[in-house]
Amino acid sequence: MACAQKPEGYADKYVQTKLEYTERYEAAAQTATLTFDGLTNFGESEMQPNLYADDDSIEVGVFFRFSAPVGTGAIGAEMTGADKKVAIMQDSGNTKPTNTEGGLDFSWVSVGEGAIDEMFLTAPKIVAISIAVSSGYYLPSVKIRFTDKDFSKKISFCGVHVTKQGLNVPCMNILKLPTFPTDANLVEVDDLGNTINHKEIYLDLDVCHYQMSNNPEENKFQVELTFKATSAAVADDVVTIEADMNGGEVTKEIAVTMVADEPSFVTVDNTTYATVEENTTEILAGPGDKVWVSFDILMPRATIPLEIAAMTPSVDGKAIMTIEGIRFGESGTNICCTGSTVDPNVIYKTERQRTENTTSFMAMDSIIMDMGFVTNGGYTFRRGWNTEDDDKFRVEVQIQMSDHPLTVDATKFAVRLAANSGEVISVGSREVTVSRVTPAKRWEGERPVISMTMNLTEPGKVFNRGDKIDITANIYHQDISKGEGKVDHDTYVRMILPVWLDYVYTEDTCVTNYTYPDSTDNKCQERNNSWGRPDFLFPNGINFPDVISINFSVTVDKYDRLGVGRGDVPSMAVSYLICTPAMFGDWPEEGNEENCGPYEGVKIVVASPECYDPITINTCGVSASSAMDETTMPANVLLDDDSFWAPAVRTGAGWKHVLNFFFQRKTRLNRIEIQPADSAKARMPSGMSLMVSSDGVSWKTVALTGTIPGTMTLEKAEETKYAMITFEDDLTGDKESLPIGVKSVKMFGCPREDTEAECGQDSTRLSTDSKFYRHIGYDPFMEIFYFCDVNPYKDGLYCYTNQAGTSKFVELPKYVNYIKGYSPSAKSMYFSDKSGATIATKDGIRMMLMPSTFDFDDIVDVVEPTPVPGLGKDMPAVELAGGYKADFYGVEYNGQKVITWSSCCTP
Repeated sequence: MACAQKPEGYADKYVQTKLEYTERYEAAAQTATLTFDGLTNFGESEMQPNLYADDDSIEVGVFFRFSAPVGTGAIGAEMTGADKKVAIMQDSGNTKPTNTEGGLDFSWVSVGEGAIDEMFLTAPKIVAISIAVSSGYYLPSVKIRFTDKDFSKKISFCGVHVTKQGLNVPCMNILKLPTFPTDANLVEVDDLGNTINHKEIYLDLDVCHYQMSNNPEENKFQVELTFKATSAAVADDVVTIEADMNGGEVTKEIAVTMVADEPSFVTVDNTTYATVEENTTEILAGPGDKVWVSFDILMPRATIPLEIAAMTPSVDGKAIMTIEGIRFGESGTNICCTGSTVDPNVIYKTERQRTENTTSFMAMDSIIMDMGFVTNGGYTFRRGWNTEDDDKFRVEVQIQMSDHPLTVDATKFAVRLAANSGEVISVGSREVTVSRVTPAKRWEGERPVISMTMNLTEPGKVFNRGDKIDITANIYHQDISKGEGKVDHDTYVRMILPVWLDYVYTEDTCVTNYTYPDSTDNKCQERNNSWGRPDFLFPNGINFPDVISINFSVTVDKYDRLGVGRGDVPSMAVSYLICTPAMFGDWPEEGNEENCGPYEGVKIVVASPECYDPITINTCGVSASSAMDETTMPANVLLDDDSFWAPAVRTGAGWKHVLNFFFQRKTRLNRIEIQPADSAKARMPSGMSLMVSSDGVSWKTVALTGTIPGTMTLEKAEETKYAMITFEDDLTGDKESLPIGVKSVKMFGCPREDTEAECGQDSTRLSTDSKFYRHIGYDPFMEIFYFCDVNPYKDGLYCYTNQAGTSKFVELPKYVNYIKGYSPSAKSMYFSDKSGATIATKDGIRMMLMPSTFDFDDIVDVVEPTPVPGLGKDMPAVELAGGYKADFYGVEYNGQKVITWSSCCTP
């Protein structure tokens, strides 16, 4: 591997030399060519006063090393008119041993103008270390490290270069590029994890010493560090730069103070400026494609002010191309703080702008990069050779092709870049060619794909009815999006919400960063679509660069549609975009809206807890199978006093004591609490069962857990309008003296409707009321005994006759409802039928319907029927003429039992 160096002594004004390499530091065949641009043998004549040539020869030393471990190689030397070769064999059994005796040492040295311990905030800073190599030193890998000792993050390392190399330090790859650390502790990253700064920078070199000169300066090589202040730095800040070699073999540091003044060494004139260079390489971009457009900038060998600006064209308020970013490409060696390892957005002031040429929301059609002062460090010039490419750096501008109506396939549009050096502005232009699919494929290959991703501000929360749910969303084109919505048509978000999530106009809010011509605030444009759900409108379209933030709220179950008792209900708020793409070819049809993105959703968990609130029941909504008297009515179970409900006291099988509740609206029922009456006044039921109904006709039995007195819980909550509690009689107590009694019934749940229905007529059979409960009457003329009683197995009253002195009982027709009374003058017994009309009989067999003009109240001698209430065995007996007497147990005729109530109508 050829590593010869240009002899410094042959570079004076009399003898000019040039050293060129082919494939230097590569494993391929290499050449090193030393050219003398003039060669004179002065003989013994005086060259200059007191200066003579030593002899007639020039010694040229060539240093090389094998790139493979073993083998042979041929070194060829040729000169104009002569050539020779010599074969050299590497000793396969031995390799050159390392030798670090004497070590390395270095000192900080100044480079260029300005104090070594000061740097300007707006210009790159170059500091250098001069490294002395001890005699015979050889180490194939010397790591030179520069460190921002306190990791101040106020400087950014740009590069490390070898700029001087003594004759006695050959075989060093002075073109070696620096590297950066990967350890997370040595790297600063942004919120997205992108690296923006490093604490350290390294340069790894092969270092060996070979005695060619006795001059101590030829034992040295110089390494220069370039860095620049970041935006975090201010005047008078001090950063400490530490340099070390081989992991701390030698460590030295220097403190550098930030200075706000303008550097005195800056050149601003019309002869020293940066020049933008163009190239003609074709650049293709289709709608939505992002491509990098590169420009080379040739720098003078000086420090100059420099501002870079780029712009793309716009037509009718919409950018043909937008500018998305800027970066450095591979740059020449000499230009400080440029190149692909330098992020211009970190160490320079870059700003994308939207000019007055475009009205689109985030369509930036220009970018400015204020580089402050840029230095051509002249590294290769100071090494002894310099090419034009070494004095260039490359700026790459990222553009994105829009879906503009003018972006027809194969059309060319220019991206322009200007370099402002203070006195001179140099401008370059690159054309970008539109590359579209065929019109027939547009619907497939150039569709908009716009997403709206949503997040909750309170993720993981379970929301309750009435809560406001705040949702943050971002709207953007996916990477695969190849179309945009037209700027003269609304693009809008359509929300799909379950019925228990509502966007309540005037209550819920929506704000956005989206702007458009004539917009005055940050409120969303919204409308209620035909499904009763919100649309959020974006009047100027949504273009490729747009990243729209939208924050809005929805209300949980504003209109009570969720219901209760469903637990934690997983729900989803879903969005999708609708737009009108620009028309190319046959798609889309003029004016047609298209779904312009996927369905996106955010999970929302809404609580539907069970309700256990006390249910309010109006007194008109309570009835019972019967009530003993007016003091023991069913409505008493709702009162907070000592009253209670008691049904009529009956013996015999089949009797059911029932409380009916009408909630007047749909109600969710969960629990029932039963409390007994005073045990001295009533007996406690031994059990209960529950049926529910939505219409009072069809009934459903409900399973319960618990005991009474106490709380009975429904195994599953029921939504109902009616509840029927059937109590089981305790047959072990004094069932003939005391009724069963319930002091209170409390129900728990919640209403499920707002509007209450009207109560119906009370159906409770009061045992003291002859129209609804057991009663008797007597026809003395025909000696016929009449009575009516309730039947435990049938609805309503059933009436019978008994001819005095017989044991025969005849049931009256079923249309007979109750006895109204007997008229001696008419010698007739009167009844009410089930329609409310009056009927009469003189013999207990033939019934006569009285005309509509008949008024029963006009009969003045009516003997009303006598009630036989269910008051228990101690109630007083009721006596009628003709020898009939009724009590708790039944009816006697002349002292003989003819009716037993417990087995009605059996003598």
